[in-house]
Amino acid sequence: MDRRKLALPSVAIFRTVGVRLALVAASAALLSACAPSATQNAKTACGYVKASIAEYEASVANGGGPIKSLQASALEKLREALPYAAIAAGSDGNYQALQITLSESSRVPEARLIPALKSQCSSGPYDQSQYVPPSNIQG
Repeated sequence: MDRRKLALPSVAIFRTVGVRLALVAASAALLSACAPSATQNAKTACGYVKASIAEYEASVANGGGPIKSLQASALEKLREALPYAAIAAGSDGNYQALQITLSESSRVPEARLIPALKSQCSSGPYDQSQYVPPSNIQG
């Protein structure tokens, strides 16, 4: 058997592979740092929830106006919030309650969901854009 066919790879090949692996690892770390966090996704979902609740409450307060169109728009905003809540819940289990409540919007009237959504998306009496995980709710 010819020894030239069994020659080991040179050190240069190991260096090249090592450099490539290091670049891939660095790229993965950089890309993961750019992805929105679970908390940021929950805040985005709560922004949609806040807009939805405002529209729904305006439709109830507006006795003679276009109630159905405002309520349909409010429901659409709740459904726009659902993907963000699902991403947040997939990353952090504290956000599962928000996702579950939003997923019920196809079966339960919004009026019945509003109390839960308000408590899940409020950090204080004036700010509904901050999500408060259930473990932090004082009661």
